[in-house]
Amino acid sequence: MSGTLSTTVATIVITAALYAVGKALTAFIPSPWGIGEFLIGLFIPAFFAVVSDTIPVALGAGLGTFVGDVAFLTPLHETTPILSLVAGVPANFVAFLLFGYFVKKYASWPAFVACTVCFVTLGNLIAAIGVVEFLSLPHGLILGFTVFWNTGAIPAVIIGVPILVRA
Repeated sequence: MSGTLSTTVATIVITAALYAVGKALTAFIPSPWGIGEFLIGLFIPAFFAVVSDTIPVALGAGLGTFVGDVAFLTPLHETTPILSLVAGVPANFVAFLLFGYFVKKYASWPAFVACTVCFVTLGNLIAAIGVVEFLSLPHGLILGFTVFWNTGAIPAVIIGVPILVRA
């Protein structure tokens, strides 16, 4: 982390708060299996991963998904706080830690697209495995969850982040 303590804390809090709001805006779009949501709001922590320090953004993404899940998805019975801690929090932390690191190391449009596809898929795969294992669901659903979450998240990141960076 290269910033001051106040910058680091602000990055974590802003990333978490805005990601939770992004989750709120899509909470009403459930997955076909009644767990999770259509992940359009994932462009928010992806934007911060491009323009801010990587570790605070990864922490903010993990915290933001937990806050968003508890505040907006739990009342809709799309998740539980424990499931969020088991699946969503580690998935978002790992995905944005790696995404932020690699997108800065290989700063180009092809690298951004490749990082988006690779690390959004990895994060969604980690979350899907966590959901399936925690709830003792059929292992075939891992691919279903991953593909469903990717269909909203990857286009949202590839479209949303460049727009925000330009702004």
